[in-house]
Amino acid sequence: MVPAPYRRDFPPATLRDVRFVVVIVYPVQVNPVTRQMRTYDNIEVALNNVGGVGENEITVSPVSLSPGFKKLYSEFVNFPGSPLDELPVVPGKQLLICPNDAGAIAEMQRLVDWRRHKGIDASYVTTSVTGPSATEIRNYISNQYAASNGALEFVTIVGDPNASAIYNLPTDASQYDNYFGTVGSENPDPVPDLAVDVCPLTLRSNSTLWSRRRYSTSPILRGRRDVV
Repeated sequence: MVPAPYRRDFPPATLRDVRFVVVIVYPVQVNPVTRQMRTYDNIEVALNNVGGVGENEITVSPVSLSPGFKKLYSEFVNFPGSPLDELPVVPGKQLLICPNDAGAIAEMQRLVDWRRHKGIDASYVTTSVTGPSATEIRNYISNQYAASNGALEFVTIVGDPNASAIYNLPTDASQYDNYFGTVGSENPDPVPDLAVDVCPLTLRSNSTLWSRRRYSTSPILRGRRDVV
């Protein structure tokens, strides 16, 4: 019987500013024929960068890191002390996308004003700018991410998957947030590069955005401040 491999490597993936590889190590070898089990208590793993251009390359050159994503990066064993770790920490930009409707636009402007008041570089566009389909919206987000040199961090898409036009949320098959949060090639890895939030906005739920502003200001809800 040929024993199982000691490790399994996955294609490179990106998490915003970090390109990484998942390596699974198998410290136990089992032979069901001989009923023997072999275990390893000391395995050395080395990853070598051979250079060149490969799969899922990072296409931006960040000059700062967002606070939230830097916390995620700290989970990588080789991040502390790396060049990325030395970059300044700056809150990322927020982009809101809403239907081309006067009521929705008014709500977006109020939310953008509030986010700017909180120190977030926020802006909004309508689907008349991005395009109405899920593919067009995702391409617009990806282009804005590249144009900002990776500074775009938050995306809020306003709409409901089951609502009628113009309050419907375009989706790609069964994909929702994650589809819009991955940027890069035509078939990006499934790890999101952006924080994507879907906000319902029907004729009866404009108060949702008001509630989100309230979460940021109410002392009673202090534990949930600035989640949007």
